[in-house]
Amino acid sequence: MLETYGSILLSKKKFLLILREPISRHYSEYQMRVRVCLGAFKPKKKDEDQQRIYRNCDKITSNYIDWIHLPVEEQVIDNLHIYTFAQWLKSEDGSAEIERGHYIQHIMAWLDYVNRNQLFILNFSSVINKTGETMTALSKFLGLKTDWGKLLLLLFIIYYYYLLFIIIIIIIIIINKDLMLNYHYHLILIQIHI
Repeated sequence: MLETYGSILLSKKKFLLILREPISRHYSEYQMRVRVCLGAFKPKKKDEDQQRIYRNCDKITSNYIDWIHLPVEEQVIDNLHIYTFAQWLKSEDGSAEIERGHYIQHIMAWLDYVNRNQLFILNFSSVINKTGETMTALSKFLGLKTDWGKLLLLLFIIYYYYLLFIIIIIIIIIINKDLMLNYHYHLILIQIHI
């Protein structure tokens, strides 16, 4: 990091570190690997997608290397042995992923390069559960305006009612399938950019 920025420029930077509860993060990683691996059963993807599938399947299964060499008609999901979460935890990849959840080691490594006051650390759940307070604290840390709470609350209320409206429209369409044969429905999606 020092080679990239130099100590003077690095001392002027601020860093945001969002930490997720380690067990949830670890299980989420497992689920992502399984989801990507199962992408192999979808229509063929671009080469980089195939490489990503290969990397994840190799880490989340016990037999992927053998499986890809099977005749095409035998390359079915039943012949692929995907680890359970408990099995994956014991694998080389699962064990390495556990290390990523040892946040104190990573934070201490950062503190070898930056001062503590340059590092804003927050828990992922506070971003979700206390968005207004979190945005206000982050704004203060970055030296920005701090009246995000009311604006975010307003946007959340608008977004919530907008989603509720869309869900009601979809339910009406599903209940009245015969209406769909006679009329064209257009849902206009509004995106709010701040």
